Amino acid sequence: MHEIKKIGDELNQQLRDIVGSVYSPSLLLSSNISDDMSSLSKFLLMKPEQNMDLDLLGLGHLNMIYLALKIVEFKTCRSRELLNIMLIEEPEAHIHHHIQKTLFEGLGLQKSYTQILMSTHSVHLAEVSEISHMNVLKSSNGKTIVMNPANNLNTFANQKLKKKNLDLVKAVERYLDVKRNGLLFSKGVVLVEGDAEEILIPQMVKQAFGVSLDELGIGLINIGSTSFEYIASLFSDDRIQRKCAIITDLDKQVVHGNSNPYKDKAEELGNSRKEKFCNLFGENQWVGTFYACSTFELEFLDENKDNILTYINQIIEDSFTKDLTKDAYKKELMCSEPSTRNSAMLRLANHIGKGWFAIEISDKLDSNINIPSYIVDAIAFACQETVDIAIYKKILLHTFEISDKNDETMPSKLKTNDTEDLQNGIKYILANKDGMNEKINFVEDLENYAHILDMGASR
Repeated sequence: MHEIKKIGDELNQQLRDIVGSVYSPSLLLSSNISDDMSSLSKFLLMKPEQNMDLDLLGLGHLNMIYLALKIVEFKTCRSRELLNIMLIEEPEAHIHHHIQKTLFEGLGLQKSYTQILMSTHSVHLAEVSEISHMNVLKSSNGKTIVMNPANNLNTFANQKLKKKNLDLVKAVERYLDVKRNGLLFSKGVVLVEGDAEEILIPQMVKQAFGVSLDELGIGLINIGSTSFEYIASLFSDDRIQRKCAIITDLDKQVVHGNSNPYKDKAEELGNSRKEKFCNLFGENQWVGTFYACSTFELEFLDENKDNILTYINQIIEDSFTKDLTKDAYKKELMCSEPSTRNSAMLRLANHIGKGWFAIEISDKLDSNINIPSYIVDAIAFACQETVDIAIYKKILLHTFEISDKNDETMPSKLKTNDTEDLQNGIKYILANKDGMNEKINFVEDLENYAHILDMGASR
């Protein structure tokens, strides 16, 4: 009948509208009756045009068909309803990420007679969303806080950044791709300058402390420059109430003035950047800034100077053919004079490329790696709202496992499931940590921010 064909055509059109013609299944809607409209729903038959059984379609396609059917229903019944609201929980389930993005954009084009609310954990949907139409939910002290990332953001750009013609909301929406919009889903955020930090910091934390950034609830975002202020401005009382740590270099010149790695303006720019961030975020409880005195590579070298060849020797061997060049680099890297080894480190990183240099080092890392203190402090700041006593325990057990200064009485303090006993055991370890592996200090750094040893096992 004509009405059935019309509904079928409308259904296929809705599918094409919300997911595009490439991913949309083409359906054939037919009826086993001729004119009994009152019992029409009992006799409708829907199947793919290729005569496949509908059950053979995947769950993703079936979900899309259901959404299209509901939109057709809302359109058909709009004259009888004041407002139709569609609540969609995790529309990304069982759907390829290309379809997720097309689906989101298609649903966003629906007419005013249907309001669509979606909850999602998909970075692909977040990539094509508008932060002005987005709310981020946060659970805190038994309550749910609703946070809009775009709230007063353009006002901040105008008044604080002095960008009177910048639509910062639109700029941030363009910036937040799949890789970067993880900051919207993270419990805490760390912003870094470049590839080297992005590659090495997660690996160093895992090796040194036995926990991953994911376990700590931290999303690490590579800004790709020192222009942190545009993204860090998302975190405030007005917008996203989560901790955001900025890790950046002051670029103090610690090489000889006549050497190639020396940059005469870098230190001045670093100090200017520090002053700028202090003015912008000094009173913002959600944003913290953490500085390398020189650069990330040189701080890494200084923290691991006694065993730097453990991580770099093979890289030198693979990067040069002449033994004279290899030996010169190794000798300079182990030199007691800081400017000499710093110069060698920077030349090597520039020769290989800082990002690729970091990749090669990451393959060589082990549990003896030492992490620069400003990075440890930034990690502790970023995860202070999510870390719990179970994380403390895991870090301490890992530290005792890798330590050559092991005291069997210390790990025994952690072998309990009683919260109060565990708290007291950790307090005892922290109070008597002198002479132990220095990585225990990370738990103390965490506690300085989190203050959870007297608050219970979790929050």
